[in-house]
Amino acid sequence: MKLANKTSAVVKNFSILAATATALTLGALHRAQAAAVTFEGNLSFGSTRTGIVPGGDNTGNPSAWRFWSFSGQAGDRATVTLRRTVDALDPVFGVWFGTETDTDNYTDIFSDGATTPLVAYGDDELPPATPNGLWGDSQATFTLPNSGLYTIAVASYASESTGDEPLGYKISLQNSENVPEPLTIAGTLLAGGIGVVLKKKKSQTTANPEG
Repeated sequence: MKLANKTSAVVKNFSILAATATALTLGALHRAQAAAVTFEGNLSFGSTRTGIVPGGDNTGNPSAWRFWSFSGQAGDRATVTLRRTVDALDPVFGVWFGTETDTDNYTDIFSDGATTPLVAYGDDELPPATPNGLWGDSQATFTLPNSGLYTIAVASYASESTGDEPLGYKISLQNSENVPEPLTIAGTLLAGGIGVVLKKKKSQTTANPEG
C-alpha cells in the first residue's frame, strides 16, 4: 500500500532521539493517561504468542504499549522476535530488567524506566513478515545481566495506520547460544548484490488530513 501526497520525510533512525525529547515535553500528557502496568501474559523460552497494539507512533506513549514478561537467569542468551501479522504495523519493542507499577514510569521505548534499566530494544532488524509491509520487523539477541523477571513492551512505530485501530503481531522468546545475528534490511539488500543503503523514512500526509 502506497501513501499519496507525501509532503515530508524524516530519517527514521534520527527519530529515536526525537522520541526521547518529545517524551520529556509531553510528560504531563502521559501522566494524565498513565495506568497500572498490566501484562498480556508471561513468555517462556521457546514460546510464541499473538497480540494487538494500537496504530500510529506510540513509541513515546507507554499507555498504548502492550506488556509481556519473562523470567531468566543471569548469563542466559535471550532472543526476542516481533513479527507483524498485518502490513500496516511497523513493530518495535523494548526490554527492561524488572517491572514498573505504572506506565508513567516509562518515557519511551528506547530509554530506561524510572527504576528499571533498559536491556535491549528491537527495531527493523528483520525484513517485514508480510508482503507489503513498510520498514522491518524487530529482533534482539542479548545476554541477561541479572536473574529475575524481565518486562517486554510492544509498540507501533512508523505504521501506515495513524488511528487507534488494533494491529496484529506475533512475539516469540528463545534461549539459545546459537541464534544468528539478524540482518538489517539494508544488510539483506547488500547480501543480495544491491549496492544501496536503504534509508528509513517516515512520511506524513497533510493534503487530505481527514481522508
